[in-house]
Amino acid sequence: MNNFFVCCVCCVAALFVVLYPSLNNFTDVPNILIIMPNIDENSFDLITSQFVGRFNNTSPMLLDTFYGRNTTFKQNANLFPDKLSNLQQRVVRLALFNYKPYSVWEEPSGLGNANAQNTNEEKTLLIDGTESILMLEFCTKHNCTLEISRDEAGEWGEIWDNRSGIGVLGAVSERRADVGISALYEWHHEYQFLDFTAPISRTGITCIVPRPKRLAGWLLPVWPFSWKLWVAVFLAFTVGIMSLLLARRLYITPKPSRKRAFQPKRDPAFNNVALIVGRMFLSQSVNIVVKRVPEMVILGCILLIGLMIGNTYSGGLAALMTVPQYEAPIDTPHQLAAKNLEWGATHDAWIFSILLATQPDIVKLLSLFKKSNFEKLRSRAKTGDFAFSIERLPYGSYAIGEYITEDNVEYLQLMPNDIYYEYALAMTTKTWALKPDLDTMILDIAQSGMQKYWENQVVMRYSDTKVQLVVSVSHTNLRAKPDPTSLSASQLVGVFIIWLIGIVISSFVFVWERLFTTRTTFKFL
Repeated sequence: MNNFFVCCVCCVAALFVVLYPSLNNFTDVPNILIIMPNIDENSFDLITSQFVGRFNNTSPMLLDTFYGRNTTFKQNANLFPDKLSNLQQRVVRLALFNYKPYSVWEEPSGLGNANAQNTNEEKTLLIDGTESILMLEFCTKHNCTLEISRDEAGEWGEIWDNRSGIGVLGAVSERRADVGISALYEWHHEYQFLDFTAPISRTGITCIVPRPKRLAGWLLPVWPFSWKLWVAVFLAFTVGIMSLLLARRLYITPKPSRKRAFQPKRDPAFNNVALIVGRMFLSQSVNIVVKRVPEMVILGCILLIGLMIGNTYSGGLAALMTVPQYEAPIDTPHQLAAKNLEWGATHDAWIFSILLATQPDIVKLLSLFKKSNFEKLRSRAKTGDFAFSIERLPYGSYAIGEYITEDNVEYLQLMPNDIYYEYALAMTTKTWALKPDLDTMILDIAQSGMQKYWENQVVMRYSDTKVQLVVSVSHTNLRAKPDPTSLSASQLVGVFIIWLIGIVISSFVFVWERLFTTRTTFKFL
């Protein structure tokens, strides 16, 4: 990435224009060679910028003199000396905000390890975090001084089309910082304005969702069977009624007494047949006399089906009445979208990576994302109607917002499947000369395994370990299973509702028959 620039100037004034910080973009370029002629001596001064050092690093530095008459150099010096190995305390401006465990900053009572931007005091800030430690190690290797640009309100921030912005992204875009960290991803829009380093770590974006609620007791009679099985039971019941009714009405007598060969027999009405089949489905006794083979076969099949359905239902109901039942958990992004559950965090950066997605579930999740402030997010953690985005770090920990505390984490559980994954990296200005060296160091540290140690140490120092533990085991077998409980009145609400509905309907039918119908005598077989 490091380019070599050679330019010619005609006088000292032109040299001042080239190297003056506010008039050019060459202050970030270490490999620049300026040729300035000396007309009287028929020679050329070869000049470069100081570049290294904390102060006056844009001052011109004479490298050598070239004599045009005999084409020789005065000192035979290296015209592009190495200025990056030892920066001699040159300032590297770093933009970040408090986002654990990636980056943490505080003002210690003693000496810190970084300087605050726009102050003259030394080492007033203490920075920590997996990515902050990386930058500290980089400056230790290259002998530079970190100057911290902070924007807690803007957090990740954003970049507008005129290259201005807020937060970490805005600081780097406006060149108020050379490097930006704090869980920045491979965002398409930002790449138009900034440059990306090698990936520092992989992270998965998921949610902690409300824990499944206990199902209402009045639905207990319905739970033993799924809706598909209930449809099958209803169809079997209907087919049984129609088959038995058809067998009775279409019976052909062996010795017709009249001229017609076929004579339908007068049988009990439809309600009589329905009662017979219904009692068999409910495993109730039926007092009937059957003399015809078709009816025997049909009633035998109905009896067999009724026994199987009744026993299966009884077993399932017994199990449901002893073990508490809960809603299905939210395990996948599809389930999160299907439930129409709002999710969100304090910044829209959580959805920057999926803004261009076309998958239906992701598009719906984009519409459900809500940006909220810290206090509102904390209050919604107990309501059971909101999910919170978190990061699954590469070595088993989680990046969780501080609005999730010991008081409300018990109401939430981890969604095991990620919505999407990303690679965290650092963003720099397009002309930052130290980016290749930072890329090399990132890859060296990644293959050494040091990031695992850094992650564990930072999480132990700054994160709530109880919150981390509860989140990590909230969707595994380590959670306590519900124990069998004694039968309570709430579990029988559904049974009493069915009984009450039956009483009301039967009373209404009885009154209707007494008032509006003629007296009919029913004969049951």
